Amino acid sequence: MDAPQQYMSEFFEKIPERALKPVRNAELLTVDTYPYLPNWEISPSEALSIMRRHRQSRPALLVDIRQYSDFMASPMTIPRLGKDSLQVVNLDIQIKPDDPHPYRHASTMVSQWKALDKRLHNPQDSMFNDSFLSSRVVFFSCYSGGTARAAAPILRHRGIEAYNIIGGISEWEQEIRRSRDRVSPIARL
Repeated sequence: MDAPQQYMSEFFEKIPERALKPVRNAELLTVDTYPYLPNWEISPSEALSIMRRHRQSRPALLVDIRQYSDFMASPMTIPRLGKDSLQVVNLDIQIKPDDPHPYRHASTMVSQWKALDKRLHNPQDSMFNDSFLSSRVVFFSCYSGGTARAAAPILRHRGIEAYNIIGGISEWEQEIRRSRDRVSPIARL
């Protein structure tokens, strides 16, 4: 069966360059380069379901990408899933709640993606090496979900099961309030 992409090179050879619009936001061609699948974006209720399902076999790692000061001032509420079944860490890459959404502002995407890629590929960081992460299910959350959306493909590219929690911290907190689980504040890390 033919696939349209197999003819793309022929298409561009036949079209004169003047007929093509110039590339906008060319700086984006070097970032966010890993494949992305929509099913890696999940709701907070789906995240809780996966955490419960794997709590005995594969602990969850919930990575909060907000600024450290916001992480400490407003800790996430976490469900009681059992001893050692959920670990929460902060990955402070200096994003601010009033930063433009990375998928609507090219320079924000460039700076945030580079910071994420650098931090998540640091072989000296024991929290993000493959041997530690391969035994866990990783969930990313940030202020609104935009920055976390770029983080999951970075780990997926390395073969790590990773998800972005849609809606960020505010949606997570609303889901926890709706949940019937007993909740407790996170431990200060």
